[in-house]
Amino acid sequence: MTTLPSSAAAQAYLKRLTALTASLPSGEQLDLLTGIEEHLADAEQRGVLQAALDSLGPPEQIALEAGAETAGTPKWMRRLAVASAVATVGGFMALGALLCFTAHFDDDSEYALHPMLILLAFGAGSMTGVFSTVLSFLVRDLTGQQRVLLTASWIASSLLAIVFGIAGGSVPVGVNLPLSALPLLMGAIGVVLVLRYTAPNPARKLVRS
Repeated sequence: MTTLPSSAAAQAYLKRLTALTASLPSGEQLDLLTGIEEHLADAEQRGVLQAALDSLGPPEQIALEAGAETAGTPKWMRRLAVASAVATVGGFMALGALLCFTAHFDDDSEYALHPMLILLAFGAGSMTGVFSTVLSFLVRDLTGQQRVLLTASWIASSLLAIVFGIAGGSVPVGVNLPLSALPLLMGAIGVVLVLRYTAPNPARKLVRS
């Protein structure tokens, strides 16, 4: 027989999860709730209940991943929010690399970037980033830290693009060419981090198995 956790926080969590998963088949809901009850009861006995609740994430996200119809928001909305942030981070860092690479080109060179194109690129990137931020707050199963990450990532990448553009013009001719590879590397790392830390937490699957 499963020993239910006695703390108010755990009981409130289970009550919320029970309500959110009401649309699941009774057997699936029972398996899900039983697994999480056992996990929380064990964590409570070991004195690490809060850490267990944090690792599980919000009840809305668990219910959504379990297939409950009334849980959270549609999966496509979460994916679109993350994809928009990823595209913005990658785009800004690619722009930073291009600004650094072309910093010493003559203004009349056919390869020089027109200032209007640069402004349009920053404008489009910023709009996409803002869209990602707004969308992230509409996705109820994202945590506060994940919303902060999505917003901070594109803002930081836009500032870094400017920094690398200025740096490319400040260093001697020729040095800016290898330097332009750095924002590309940083952009790739940024994309990986955003995807990694906005992905569903695998710890919940271990609890349900």
